[in-house]
Amino acid sequence: MSMTRATLFVIAALTAALPAWSAEPVRERRNFDDGWRFHKGEVSGGEQAGLDDSGWRKLNLPHDWSIEGPYSAANASGTGYLPGGIGWYRKTFRLAEAPGGRKIFLGFDGVYRDSDVWINGHHLGHRPSGYSSFEYDLTPHVNFGAKPNVVAVRVDHSAAADSRWYTGSGIYRHAWLTVTGAVHVVRWGTYIHTPVVRDAEALVSIETSVANESKAAAQIRLVTAIEDAAGREVATVAAEERLAPGATHTFAQQSTVAKPRLWSTEESNLYTAVTRVFAGGALADEYRTPFGIRTIRFDPNRGFFLNGQPGKLKGVCIP
Repeated sequence: MSMTRATLFVIAALTAALPAWSAEPVRERRNFDDGWRFHKGEVSGGEQAGLDDSGWRKLNLPHDWSIEGPYSAANASGTGYLPGGIGWYRKTFRLAEAPGGRKIFLGFDGVYRDSDVWINGHHLGHRPSGYSSFEYDLTPHVNFGAKPNVVAVRVDHSAAADSRWYTGSGIYRHAWLTVTGAVHVVRWGTYIHTPVVRDAEALVSIETSVANESKAAAQIRLVTAIEDAAGREVATVAAEERLAPGATHTFAQQSTVAKPRLWSTEESNLYTAVTRVFAGGALADEYRTPFGIRTIRFDPNRGFFLNGQPGKLKGVCIP
């Protein structure tokens, strides 16, 4: 018997609500901006998963409540005479099935400021800075299947006179859900620089930090390929290390790129380091890092040089 159009619609809706992790790549970064609720002002128990937030305002990130006003001479000039205060954000979401030892991280590009984050009532941490991005590990506290998860974020910008320019208030940048294997490159885990650059070739130095968050030791093979702007592989290098459970190791690798195309302010030529982590012979993670090949130096008499050419750095210093 063929399924009716209504049945197909219900299946599609359930699939959208409960994505299957098993079909996903080894690393995924999902935009987490949609479907939040917001309340301006303090809320008692705002972090509790069972709190009824159905009356809260629906919105998508990024969001700045200060810009919504009203203007008042009683407000601080740092917020453009707009209100600061306290705000709460909550989001309910579901995960289809246990991801088999995979790690789930929630990251925020920027929250202004003094933020606290909870998942299902568990406090994940406090972040005083309003500019730096940050990330929390949700893995120990998430639910799978029909039981929902609730993320709650409290933002305190009561001390609004804290800047010389307009900052806004709230989750004013994007949010992301990142899923990796138990063996993975850590957040911002690659550091790339080019200590030697010549017309014929450039030396590329790569440091990569890999964590083994599984329950067993793992033989790690790290393969880093360098691709040019067209996606062509121009170099590759590999290294191996055995990691104990819970250990993190930083691999140091070097490779050369022939006849490099240099990055400059006029020509933004970029390469990409594609880092592949193999654990026990199986691909465990893939991490991509764009970078430019260039030289930078400062001369006490002649100033700043980029790729051997003098350049002016224009700016101001206000004491």
